Order: sequence, then structure tokens, then C-alpha cells
Amino acid sequence: MSYAIKCRVAGTKTWSFLSNRGSNRLRVHAIRFATAEKAQALIDNNSEENPEWEWKVVDLTTGRTIRARNGGSDAGN
Repeated sequence: MSYAIKCRVAGTKTWSFLSNRGSNRLRVHAIRFATAEKAQALIDNNSEENPEWEWKVVDLTTGRTIRARNGGSDAGN
């Protein structure tokens, strides 16, 4: 399986994939992780420094959200 991180500024409507050049709406440019835990670790390390952003881990095979994080605090799924 392959996982990616989606992010957006809190209050905006559109989610983008985290890429090596910032963010991008195209899935092909997304940074891919082997496990959801590795993607979540990156979010955990950076979410406190970026409280205005919302984050979620997405399974690229099914398109389903695995975990979400909202401005440095848990947002649930």
C-alpha cells in the first residue's frame, strides 16, 4: 500500500497533496509513504509549527482518509 498526506489552510475548501515543492493538487506529485505511521510521524513533527494548517493521511489505493490532524490537535476522521 501507498500513503500520502493531504493538507489545506484551515477554513479553505480545497485539499492538496504534500509534495517535494510544497503542495500540489495532482496525486502523481504527492510524496508517498510505505506506511500510514510514517506519514503520521511527519505530520506529528510539523503540525505544531503550522497551526493554521489541517492535515490528513490518505490511502492512495482506496482514496480513504486514514488519520486527520487539525491545526496541531487531533481532528478525528
